[in-house]
Amino acid sequence: MGQSPEDWVIRHLPGGGSVPVRPGSPVDAVFGAADPGAGRTMELSLGYLGDLVWLRLPEARPLVADQVARELDDAMAMGRELRHPTALNIVSDVLWTPLLRRLLESSPLDRELLARCLAVIREAYTSEESNDEVRDALLVYVMDGLRAPDYLSIVEDVDRELFEIIEG
Repeated sequence: MGQSPEDWVIRHLPGGGSVPVRPGSPVDAVFGAADPGAGRTMELSLGYLGDLVWLRLPEARPLVADQVARELDDAMAMGRELRHPTALNIVSDVLWTPLLRRLLESSPLDRELLARCLAVIREAYTSEESNDEVRDALLVYVMDGLRAPDYLSIVEDVDRELFEIIEG
């Protein structure tokens, strides 16, 4: 028999917010950690940026899953090995248009989710674990997009550190 909602536990997300999860579930394992995603990669890695997005932004998981499903289909159709999604795929098809731009243009603004997205972008851009592919993809698709006056004022208000990186 499954657990009733009363048996679920609340796991706090980085940057605020919380989510009910079943004890012992994979989601509980991820969000039960003291700092989900900090310096971690997953056993089935999606690459540095894919892992960071998966661990820190549960809202993006369906989008990441679409990327993985496409890769599985392509690998089977072409008879080749599996590859993790590229930084460019994660940035353009997960972070920028479907998530970040939609958030920036929404009313009312979901500041908590936007703050978590911007924190992931800032961390991915500045982390020593990152590489040129990740930084270049973020520069071209996210940082340049965030320079738009309407977006930049929101970024300045929500994540001053990222704003300074963009303006620097």
